[in-house]
Amino acid sequence: MSMEGVENFSSLAAQGQEKIQNRLRELLKGVVQYTQQVADEVMPRVCDACIEEMCNLSSDFKYIANGFLKQKGESGSYLCNSTFWDTEKDGAFSARYENGSIICQVTIFATAI
Repeated sequence: MSMEGVENFSSLAAQGQEKIQNRLRELLKGVVQYTQQVADEVMPRVCDACIEEMCNLSSDFKYIANGFLKQKGESGSYLCNSTFWDTEKDGAFSARYENGSIICQVTIFATAI
């Protein structure tokens, strides 16, 4: 398969991050309290919506969406990702949404097809 015409993900990252940020705000603005049920219902929709947004931007990549939702409060958290890929074409970015009760972060990974 020829790689001609494949965009570098870096050219899409800023636009993708803005779209994902808007989608997080849209999907999570009504979440006023963290519960396990809320997480189980909301996070699959969040990750699926992020993949949909990215596929609408470009079909030149395979996408992975990794979502993290936690109750806002005094507890700490740490999230780490590591990749091994073509740094010329592939890439990743994170988007975050926060309100008075929750923190949500989604990381989008893109690998060129």
